[in-house]
Amino acid sequence: MRRELLILFGKLTIAAFAICPSAAMSQDRPMSPTVTVIGVYSPSANKVEYEAFVAREVAARNPINFLDETKAFLARVGRTAEIAALSPDELAEIRADLEADLSQVALVEILVGNPDSSFSIDSFQQPDPDSPKSRWQAAWCEKFLTADGAKVLPERKFGQLPTEKQFRIAFYIHDWKQERGLNGPYGPLQLPPVEPMPQRLWQLAPYEQVD
Repeated sequence: MRRELLILFGKLTIAAFAICPSAAMSQDRPMSPTVTVIGVYSPSANKVEYEAFVAREVAARNPINFLDETKAFLARVGRTAEIAALSPDELAEIRADLEADLSQVALVEILVGNPDSSFSIDSFQQPDPDSPKSRWQAAWCEKFLTADGAKVLPERKFGQLPTEKQFRIAFYIHDWKQERGLNGPYGPLQLPPVEPMPQRLWQLAPYEQVD
């Protein structure tokens, strides 16, 4: 009786595979790539973090606050005179320039899954009907994060993607216009409403001005 049951079970298994062979082979197929926008954030909408960041950035650009290593280098190359406090007007100019940039950027946070060989950071662009594609605003100052968005992934060579199957990317788009949408490596992306930039991303993906 036991032997007959084993034979019957074997025949049923073969029959099931013949009816639906794709189910048995699905595990061998590569997963399709996915790109999902987790959030679109306005830096200036988070007043507390915004003011703290601007204050830190302006102070850091005042030569008297340079790191000791930087001051020592300037001294070695005969540029000691540059290690002097900036005037209030000069500091105000730095602040105004930084705030002008921050007022028109958005930080976009993306969850990426199983990226293929066609995936590229440069593919994230905001369409502009009034400009040629070569002048569309593209991802700037990107940071690769863990899948839960809690940490920055280790640095890698330029153009190299993380080896993880899932990870996040946070990047800025200048001159952001929510109504224009955002293109990704696999086509247009669905955008959530703009929210204030969370404290987590002020720490993990701070803004850097374009030189």
